[in-house]
Amino acid sequence: MIVEADGRLVGFAPGRLRLGGMAFTVWTHAYAPLGAPLILAGAEEAVLGAIVDHLKGQGVVALDWPLMDDGAPPAVALARLAAGRGLRVDVIEAHQRAALVTAEPPRPSKELRRLGRRLGEQGRMETVSTATGYDPQAAKAAFLALEAAGWKGARGTALAMSAPMRAFFDGAVGRLMARGEAEIDLITLDGRPVAAGIVLRAGTRGWYWKTAYDETLARFSPGVLVTHAITARLAADASVQCVDSCAIAGHPMIDRVWPARLSVTSRLVALRPDGAATAYRMVLAAIRLRRAARDRAKAALARIRRARARAGG
Repeated sequence: MIVEADGRLVGFAPGRLRLGGMAFTVWTHAYAPLGAPLILAGAEEAVLGAIVDHLKGQGVVALDWPLMDDGAPPAVALARLAAGRGLRVDVIEAHQRAALVTAEPPRPSKELRRLGRRLGEQGRMETVSTATGYDPQAAKAAFLALEAAGWKGARGTALAMSAPMRAFFDGAVGRLMARGEAEIDLITLDGRPVAAGIVLRAGTRGWYWKTAYDETLARFSPGVLVTHAITARLAADASVQCVDSCAIAGHPMIDRVWPARLSVTSRLVALRPDGAATAYRMVLAAIRLRRAARDRAKAALARIRRARARAGG
């Protein structure tokens, strides 16, 4: 959906109709940290109101909005709009994940400094970044190689192992890097990359999108070391205020490194005041059932992988 005001583009909301056209789901994908329409700053409530009116006119019953940053202007505007119109809003899923508030950066622990010294004993250790002149093509290749050599490569889910995902990475990250909106930091030993992290940027926000490291050096925690290098660099950048870890809730590494938390919620919004109507309740039940089935499938897959690991393959 495209929203214009006085001939000016003010909103763009990609998505798809589901459940026989009864629900419109805001677009997201497997590598997206959030789900959000693109909205001109200051026009959030007007744009969301136009979207609700348009969908309602098309006979859509509910707006399905996954992965909403609860503190962002669109989420605040949606809450005001729903309250003003008497629209029912149901929380489908909610969690908190780690974030970096650059005004209060964490300090590396004594143990991490010790691990850094030990890693440095293995060779000449350097921290480099495309933000300070490191070659972007070499950085992208290093990240892909590290990811493919690790557990994601073993599972067949590394970006380099899928032609469509590799094309997505090269196109999206390449264009963002050309605009200064994506940066790759690396730790190298004798010039060989051993850890890499990708940060995406827009305005005052950042997203720690992906990380990979040489798992043969796991005892030195190179992934944590590159995370602290990224932390220090971004904390020194006055244009960045907050960085989303893009991690799962309770992540064993980043939760210990970044103490701040970002609230993320998936919501379903009734497009008419009668949120108790049968059609809306059917949509709500179907979406909750689908999510429960997905969660059970993921849990079963995790159990199978743990069992295979214990059995040695």
